[in-house]
Amino acid sequence: MSPIKMNHIQSFHLPRTSQTLSPLFTKLPGELRDSIYTYVLASYPDPSRSYDKNTPYYRPDYLSPGIRDCALLQTCQSIYAESWFRPWVSSTHTFWLAWSVRRPSHVLTVREFQPVLHEIYEKHGDVFLTHVRVFAQLCEMRGLPSILEMEHFLPRTMTMTIRHHDWWHWETDQRLYLDADVCTRHYLPGRGADGYGGRGQLVYPDSLAEIRLELESLVRKKEQIDYVANEMAAKWWFRLRDGTVMMAHAKDFEVDGWKGSSTWENDRWIRDETEPETLEYYIKTVVFKPNHALCAADDLEEPRKIQVPGRFMQIANDEFKTLGVRQLRRAGVPPGTPATEARRLVQEWQNSRGRFSGGLSYTVNTYANDNDDDDDDDEEGD
Repeated sequence: MSPIKMNHIQSFHLPRTSQTLSPLFTKLPGELRDSIYTYVLASYPDPSRSYDKNTPYYRPDYLSPGIRDCALLQTCQSIYAESWFRPWVSSTHTFWLAWSVRRPSHVLTVREFQPVLHEIYEKHGDVFLTHVRVFAQLCEMRGLPSILEMEHFLPRTMTMTIRHHDWWHWETDQRLYLDADVCTRHYLPGRGADGYGGRGQLVYPDSLAEIRLELESLVRKKEQIDYVANEMAAKWWFRLRDGTVMMAHAKDFEVDGWKGSSTWENDRWIRDETEPETLEYYIKTVVFKPNHALCAADDLEEPRKIQVPGRFMQIANDEFKTLGVRQLRRAGVPPGTPATEARRLVQEWQNSRGRFSGGLSYTVNTYANDNDDDDDDDEEGD
């Protein structure tokens, strides 16, 4: 990774004190000072504004909005000269291509970000960003080109995170699939009735050293995520603006996981719980890096849609996939009640009010397999 160029740091017009009496400059080497600046100017979660844990965007590293204290930059021009870029460069700049209910109330937008890029370029020239992250709900991917095409947008690493509830038809537990629009093609505006009828080549900034696709789903869909990741590494590639081809290898896969609330948007997803009120997630990250032996002009096969095949199981009957928060409250279901007991209590409450129709014998452990000929797995008692 190339060092950040600071050719325009001579933009200061006022005289600077040499700071020959300051131990910070006379005793510590520049590398150690930079480590101090990085730590002091780093973003950290704002404890006074924690996100509600029962939201789709509450997750590791996103427990609350990030804040930083930049008072250090106002102490003297020598410190500013050495560290003005740190709050900007070291931050993870996050974009949300998602419905409003699937993201925080205030998010970074291209409209806000582009003027800042212009201002920094005018004052300091090209400045590279350490990390940009995009949370990508697949039905909102048409917003990706506007991010990639910003002027003076020079990320070193770009992570695109597809969360469990960002996949197509996750609500009905459909097998995972992913169109190739994310890597080689995109919709061009102004070409159809919906404004997105045309097709064009999608290219990424040539500043990138890594493109990371973070694939998340429920832990019971681990095999499906593994399949998508393997297909992606074998058949997908990205093109940078200068023609560089980015490719992935299975040896670079990264695996992670976490547990979160099963409740959001006023529903408790009992179908998918591994513990009371808890969902368990599996994450595999596919890392694309430059392959200098290839270029975009080579005869590379165009990436195609990845579809998990029918041999992978899915839930057969999800009639009772959720229980409403209001429903649980009215039925007097105590917090932390296991899914089976919660369904029973809700059923009793509904029966007592004459509102219940249908049985609650469905179990969250019932699956269908396309290769099975049995029809006996439609229902199973708990």
